[in-house]
Amino acid sequence: MRKLIPTKMIMKKQMALLVAVGVAAAVSAPAQSILNFDDINSSGYYSISSGQNTVYDGMVWNSGGSGDVGIINPNYYYNGNYQPLSDFTGLAGYGYANGLVSGPNVMDLGGTSSMSAQSGYTFDLLSGYFTAAWNDNTSVTFVGYLNGVQTYSDTVILNTESPTLVNLNFVGVDKVSFLNGANNPFIAADNLVFNLNGAPGAPASVPEPGTLALAGLGGLGMLWQLRRRN
Repeated sequence: MRKLIPTKMIMKKQMALLVAVGVAAAVSAPAQSILNFDDINSSGYYSISSGQNTVYDGMVWNSGGSGDVGIINPNYYYNGNYQPLSDFTGLAGYGYANGLVSGPNVMDLGGTSSMSAQSGYTFDLLSGYFTAAWNDNTSVTFVGYLNGVQTYSDTVILNTESPTLVNLNFVGVDKVSFLNGANNPFIAADNLVFNLNGAPGAPASVPEPGTLALAGLGGLGMLWQLRRRN
């Protein structure tokens, strides 16, 4: 004779399974990071890369021969040397200062700059704020690659007066180039949102307490539905 399992026991197992699935989904979600370049204490300019691969904040940066990739404190202005911005007038179109989203710094990207994942791993570049450093109506093309093959491309027009939020959603790339053919090919970047997909040193994906709570509530809600049906 087949042994019947009590309905209450089945429902408890179902609830445990549902909660476990919800928590597993939350834990497996990629950990988002925001690059705001504000960890550098600089009175002016801090060079990250001048034509060579340089690791900064878990990513590999390269200027590609078009000046430097660097971090600028836009409260200072270069006039032979860096001086406080308050010493100058007539710099309304100074894109580095206008492109600041979170203080005190922005990143300075030249016309062939790039960011790459370490050791052949991949990343997702989701969005960022970008501002033309010197010239209005600056055309910049963002190009995503995987193993040397172009997988994404997006062209935007930037101005010097204010930052533009660019939603890229480049997923599973190992390199992104910032291509700008202007006479003065520099842009300011701030608050880049990206995921590191298993790169060395990447933070483990730890869900927020609220995410875990929602997963548990979801399981309880489904259990309640099952009880109603029974």
